[in-house]
This record gives sequence, C-alpha cells and structure tokens, in this order.
Amino acid sequence: MKNLILTLISIFVFLIGGHSQEFVTVNGLADGKQWQIIEKAIYESGYKIGKFNPAEKTILTNWIQWKVITVQNRGILKVELSGQDATISMIDRSYKTSDKWGPAIGKLSKKNKKKYLQKLADKITEINASAAMTEDAVENSVLFPAFKSITKVLGVEWKVDSIYQLTESPKKELMLCFTLTNTNSYPVTMGVSLWNEKYIFLGVQAKMKNMKAIGEVGNVAYRPYLNAGDKVSTVFYYSSSDILTKIPKFVLGHYVNKGSGKLIIYDIKIPYYSK
Repeated sequence: MKNLILTLISIFVFLIGGHSQEFVTVNGLADGKQWQIIEKAIYESGYKIGKFNPAEKTILTNWIQWKVITVQNRGILKVELSGQDATISMIDRSYKTSDKWGPAIGKLSKKNKKKYLQKLADKITEINASAAMTEDAVENSVLFPAFKSITKVLGVEWKVDSIYQLTESPKKELMLCFTLTNTNSYPVTMGVSLWNEKYIFLGVQAKMKNMKAIGEVGNVAYRPYLNAGDKVSTVFYYSSSDILTKIPKFVLGHYVNKGSGKLIIYDIKIPYYSK
C-alpha cells in the first residue's frame, strides 16, 4: 500500500510540475581544455566525478539526491563532449519506495533541470569565459595532470630549473636539474636514490621507456642535509637509447627524515628551461 501511495505521489508531482527537454548544451569550449573545464565545473558545483570514459567522451557524476514532497529521488549528471560542445543530461533517475529504488516516472521537471543541469552548464560557461579560471582548471586537473615547475613533498620544495638531453652524446643523457628548498621549520636529512628497485626509491623504470640510471645500480644516492630555509641545487641524469621530446610521467621517491614521499611530474616537454 505504501509503495502505491509513493507511486501516486510521483505521478501527481509529474503532472503538476511541468517538464522540458532533458538536456542542456554549452558550445564553444576552449579547444584542448574541454575536459579540464568540465572537471573544474563539476567540483565547483559541489559534485564528485563518478566515472570518466574518454573513449565514449563522457563524464558521470556521483549520485545526486533530492526530495519531492516525501519521495526520495536520485539521478546522475552526464556530460558528453562532441568537439568543443558539451551536452549535459541526467541519467538513471529513480525514486525510492519503502525498500528499493525504482525507475522515475516522466521527464525531469523544469525546476530540477534549472537546479541541476542549467547550474552545471552556467558554471562551465563561467570557467570557459575566464582565462584565469581556465588556466587554473588545466593546472589543477586530476583527470589530465599538467606539468608543474614547483612541487612540494614532505615540506621540501622541488623547483625544476631545466630538463634537457645531451643528444650528441653516445648515451644521450637526459638531465633533470632541480633547486631543493627546505620549507619546514626544522632541519631535514633527505635520502634520494637514483636507482634502487629493492626499496622503490625510483619508479622511473616503469614510467620512462628505454631509460636507466647512470652509475652503479643500487649504489648511487643523493643525501643532502638541509636546515630550515636551506636551498641546494642538484642534477639527476639518465641514459636513453632515444631522443626524447616528452615524458608523460616522472616519479622520484625519497625520504625526508623518517617519512617517505614521491615527487611526481607530469607531461614534461623536452627541453624545458625555467624563466
């Protein structure tokens, strides 16, 4: 009986609430930055990403729930990308009976279309119209991590000064030059190994094809002691059989005092020189 009452309430709300097309389209997103803009808009609208399918060119949010009179409803926002245009819809809408969820009746109301679909569309439009917000979306994307010249790990700041390759050398050494700064309020002793699979100091072997550390394997380490505020320059270098123009991901593991962390740099274009 309770389930029947809930169903009747849902039908009543559908009849009096009005309905509309169940999608909203945003046109003209910045080329090459579409996903990052959409990602930022989803988070800033208070939602989380449930699933990202680049092959199908879709992003789904997590479940969104709301009440209509006494009936609990839910749905998932879907953003589908076609070129520079994004279409937002709500899928898998359902309402809750006493013990389970059932398919929602009718289309999304005009009120909820404005509250959920149009709200996200407006946020996408806002970010896309702002160069600063678009840049922030690209720099802080989780779906498409971008290169950052400064990364802090366990209070130690790693600043990339330059990355270049000695292309005329027989070993084609790739040079990675950093300035390390201890931003902690206390001294630190670091332990960074160029190559030591046993302790997983460096995950480069799985990330950089045809590359290896120069030096005796397992016996090449960099262990600076830094007082608070101290800076030190250092160079890590690796041999390669190829001339490189880009590294998707570079991972360098290290210890700071008794803590362990990883420096991760994405989307490195070679050569790179800091300004």
